[in-house]
Amino acid sequence: MMQLISVNQKKTRNTHLCEDCSIVLGHSNEAFMWIDQNGRIDFANQVVARLSQYATNELKGMSLFELAQDISPSLWSKYWENVKLTGQMEIECNLISKDGGLAPVSVKLHKSAQNPSMASAIIKISQSSLDEHTRLKRVSYEYDRLLYRTSHDLRAPISTVLGLINLLKKDEAANQKEYLDLIEETMTRQQLLMKDINHLALIGSTEVKIEKIDFHVLLQDVLTTFEEDSAKRGIKWNFNFKLGSPFYSDYYLLTKILIPIVDNAIRYNNSKTPSVKVTVESVREKTIITLEDNGIGIEPEVSKSIFEMFFRGAETSKGSGLGLYLALITATKLKGNVVLSSSGESGSTFKVEIPNISYSEFAQTPF
Repeated sequence: MMQLISVNQKKTRNTHLCEDCSIVLGHSNEAFMWIDQNGRIDFANQVVARLSQYATNELKGMSLFELAQDISPSLWSKYWENVKLTGQMEIECNLISKDGGLAPVSVKLHKSAQNPSMASAIIKISQSSLDEHTRLKRVSYEYDRLLYRTSHDLRAPISTVLGLINLLKKDEAANQKEYLDLIEETMTRQQLLMKDINHLALIGSTEVKIEKIDFHVLLQDVLTTFEEDSAKRGIKWNFNFKLGSPFYSDYYLLTKILIPIVDNAIRYNNSKTPSVKVTVESVREKTIITLEDNGIGIEPEVSKSIFEMFFRGAETSKGSGLGLYLALITATKLKGNVVLSSSGESGSTFKVEIPNISYSEFAQTPF
């Protein structure tokens, strides 16, 4: 005669089974499965379904060896015996999704106190896998944007120059100097864009060259780039050096970080008495370079996007849209950071923080 199990008895049995791993079926945010001693999946929740791209009814009855790349029947037998003896164990393997993708996971196995022929499995995606997935999505997105915007930004000036040349041919009485000035301005912008794209293409493979940094010389070199524009606008520069221990980093990469920030401080400063204050605080562990200007500031809704590739704060901007993006990824190359610490009607403040890299530290750090 078949023994009937009441609803309460069934609920109690399931609850006891789940207490083995402190998870209540159907109410957990963790990926959870019941697996029998032969490696068959008896139950998998919705989290496992999302991770594996299989439906829960497809997972039920599936062999664990179809889902885990690194677990064979003989290896599972060893795991099973170990779980029986110790009560639990943790293993690392690759989860195979329905589309064939692999994701490194950690699996915690627990022996069931109520059913000796079953073990519970809690699956967690490795953090390194999540970080890598996020990084690859970002790289793919930025690569697509780079191709699209580069093709557009390379075509536009060519069309402009060809149009100006065509006008010169048609109008013999035209002011040639005016047209030549426009052509020169267009090609100068084109050259700047190509330099930024070249730096973007090479930053990943660029070898970090360590040398002792003289911040007085470094800032002088950076400001020389903007000497004419700074004088034309009447920028007043204020410097404050608080230098402690000797600082070692890559001189060239530091200039690539600072140039777009200085460029912004000059370009968008329409104050009657324009000024930029530069503070350098250097200690044994790091250096913080702060640039405060009294320009137009950056609107809050715009400030969220200024470090994105090809972002231009205004349609009239003559920059490549890569400046601050390049500053950030170059700082990241040196394991540092660039942030907009404050901005308003009275101007903007950027902070560059770079760790002090000694020769011994650099030798052990892959770039």
